[in-house]
Amino acid sequence: MRYLPFIILLLALACSAPDHTLPPPPVATGSGQPALAVAGNDLLLSWQEKAEDGYELKIARLSDNWQKPLVVAKGSDWFVNWADFPSVLVNGDKMFTYFLAKDGPKSYYYNIMYTFSADGGASWREPARLHQDTVQAEHGFVSGVPYEQGFMVSWLDGRYAPAGGFMTIRSAIVDATGRVQQSFEVDSTTCDCCQTHMVLVNGQPWVFYRNRTSDEIRDIYFARFVEGAWSEPQLLHADNWQIRGCPVNGPRAATYGNRVAVAWFTGAGGKGRVKLKIITGEQVPQEAVVVDSVGVLGRVDVQMDEQRIYLTYLKSKADNGVLILAVYDHDGNQVRTHELAPMSTDRGSGFGRTAIWHGRLIYAFTDSELPQVRLGSIAVE
Repeated sequence: MRYLPFIILLLALACSAPDHTLPPPPVATGSGQPALAVAGNDLLLSWQEKAEDGYELKIARLSDNWQKPLVVAKGSDWFVNWADFPSVLVNGDKMFTYFLAKDGPKSYYYNIMYTFSADGGASWREPARLHQDTVQAEHGFVSGVPYEQGFMVSWLDGRYAPAGGFMTIRSAIVDATGRVQQSFEVDSTTCDCCQTHMVLVNGQPWVFYRNRTSDEIRDIYFARFVEGAWSEPQLLHADNWQIRGCPVNGPRAATYGNRVAVAWFTGAGGKGRVKLKIITGEQVPQEAVVVDSVGVLGRVDVQMDEQRIYLTYLKSKADNGVLILAVYDHDGNQVRTHELAPMSTDRGSGFGRTAIWHGRLIYAFTDSELPQVRLGSIAVE
């Protein structure tokens, strides 16, 4: 009988704690390019899916079970790419997402078409062009954060490329009504097709991206939005990776308090490495943590909570690949590594994307053999 209170406590905890083991997502064969977001207590999954007359952008919401997917947009003129794909931003009941629409005869002429919801994703506005120029060129690789009552977003912008200029990174403020109010140029010379990633640090947007110098050094830089303007771009780490083509491997960042964890891939010196750097306040340490240097292909993502940093990346293994999780503490000490799932090394598998939700790290990627979106989860510490 002396164990009865303890048993009752265990039963109470079991009854009160929800089971967040993931049910199968409501995706079909022909789905791909997943992204994850958290909206209140719910998990959001977005993806693109083949339809009879083109593609559809879908979003599904998971609480205890998946709700019926909502078709946010669809079209027959979309540019659907393994590395440049939609995600969802959330700011209370307001949501922002986008897709890429072809614009002209060349493969990489496309526009960013965004859409906005003011009612938690129940309905969406008619899509509109995010960037203000009408130049037929590449526009893509969008990232963003909730900012004030709307969003701050960034993207790679090729408006100068047809005349012989360079790719740039630009940003814009989307206000509480879903309208683009201000636009900025962040950096006038960037890598052509590596993802950008923006995070919010104590209410201040920071954007990370791959820069490009005149002698083709393509390392990771970042800029901060301070008092209504973007700061001078700053080098994150001097890998000195000289490469004449875009490696299609952008950085990812996560924040907790005044700390920022940044993960990226570099092929400097002919050897692939995944690296991690932890910024405290505005102090950028000189040294970076080498997470892995054997058979790594990059395609990183990173999340952060009050104790740990959760970094995922793709690694070659035998005749295929595997999605790896490396866990670090906030001082950059490795806690453990884990093989999450087999993942093809071809482009069809895309980029693994993660989110922390109800004490679990959720991960998503494309099973390129079907193709179809695949989800998994692992408990965080």
